[in-house]
Amino acid sequence: MKSEKFQRAISSIDDDLIENADTAVLKRSRSSVRLSVVIAAACAVLICAAAITVPMFRNGNLYTPIRDTTDTDTTPDAASQNDDTFDQVTTEIETYKTFDDITDFEITLQAVKLKSMGDRFALDVFDQRFLDYISENVKGNYIVSPLSLRYTLGMLISGAAGDTKTELLKAVGYDTLEDYEKVCLIYNGLETYFRERIEWEKGYLEEYPFGPTPNRSLSIANSLWKNRTFDKNFNDDFVTHIGEVYSAETYDFSPDDLADRVNDWARKRTNGLIKDLISKEDNVGAAPIVMINTLLYENSWETEFFNSADTSKGGFTTETGKVVQKDFMYSLHGFDYYEDDETQLLVIPMYGDSNIKMLFVLGSTENLVEKMAKIDRLVDVEVSIPKFSIETTLGDKMLVDFLKEYGANKAFDMSSADFSAMIDVDGLYVEDIIQKSCIEVREDGVSAAAASYNYYLGGKPDEGLVFRADRPFDFFIYTEVNEVPEIMFAGHVAE
Repeated sequence: MKSEKFQRAISSIDDDLIENADTAVLKRSRSSVRLSVVIAAACAVLICAAAITVPMFRNGNLYTPIRDTTDTDTTPDAASQNDDTFDQVTTEIETYKTFDDITDFEITLQAVKLKSMGDRFALDVFDQRFLDYISENVKGNYIVSPLSLRYTLGMLISGAAGDTKTELLKAVGYDTLEDYEKVCLIYNGLETYFRERIEWEKGYLEEYPFGPTPNRSLSIANSLWKNRTFDKNFNDDFVTHIGEVYSAETYDFSPDDLADRVNDWARKRTNGLIKDLISKEDNVGAAPIVMINTLLYENSWETEFFNSADTSKGGFTTETGKVVQKDFMYSLHGFDYYEDDETQLLVIPMYGDSNIKMLFVLGSTENLVEKMAKIDRLVDVEVSIPKFSIETTLGDKMLVDFLKEYGANKAFDMSSADFSAMIDVDGLYVEDIIQKSCIEVREDGVSAAAASYNYYLGGKPDEGLVFRADRPFDFFIYTEVNEVPEIMFAGHVAE
């Protein structure tokens, strides 16, 4: 029945949107499978308090401005850029569990994304604000996840009421919770597709074995934890909503077991990448409520771009001018590419027909999205990118300050916070929001089987185009909607 509802829901989508959607799955459904090459994970934790003080997580030196940021409109009016034509189609995508019509499913997913968000020509206002704030306040190498924070704040806003809710929505750049949650619903559908695609590949390989079992994943998980010493229960409507939109799991905890249980929960949902999200020394167990999101992405490049035999040592000039040695991956292929006097952009597609890509930026990030719209498709480029791994923790009320900067103050004030939509308790407020993220980028993981799209040239590119990331650069993992990015992870390599 759900499949029938899904088909009825998509019948209203314009035919031209479906025709223009990404149909790459029709071309690559039997491509070789690969091991992981890009691994990224993030956890966001929101700690509520009720007339208590919860010590904050301790963190390093994350507070020095380092570079210019994208210059786009981040006023509350920018929220009007979000299209209102989303309706219930994405909800049906989320519940579409069969995999009999995999290509139709992907085409529909892309069409929904085009229909719901295609009129914008800028970063999502929340992504823009968050990345601007991070670039101004974080020093050195970092990796963050706007998407992980979006899910966590979405659960929080779902439980807020009155002026508290209004302030939070204004801070994230939206007029309504429904508009804010549209991106989450799209990613819910993308996660479902990703999971079903892998299961299909495993079944296909059992029947026609020609390569290794797929070793990639896209996993989004949310949970809500309530202290057993807290004698109030969550409101039924709130629990229903976060279950439908966020698939949130709910748990009770004792003050002495929260750290072990939360860490185990996060570790399992990030394949062991996030190990120690909460420390017992931080006394988070004293909090009445804790909200958590985890985001895991593991994948290989779409094609065998990098060979470990071509990796070699090279000099990398840090932001302080020091030259350090790094292992540089090398490739000579056709890439999506753009350059001007200030910026070089290189886009590498990820495997699996899921429209996820990784963008590397050398130079200025000013007017980034406008420059992305000018990218040339499959230009011959000689590429050198260092292997890297980064882990970042945002704590010590850094994310609280981010929301306060955009006018959200009541949620963090015991005397004025209103979370009555979540639970009927006076004096409940947000003590801190913490995000822990990590990423590893390397060249290995490509199987011996040939890929469908391999643009190896075997010589120097005619245009003499070279993308050598031997100085600080930015990176983004994103999905593309009419050349407009929705960002999962973003970061900066400075040293």
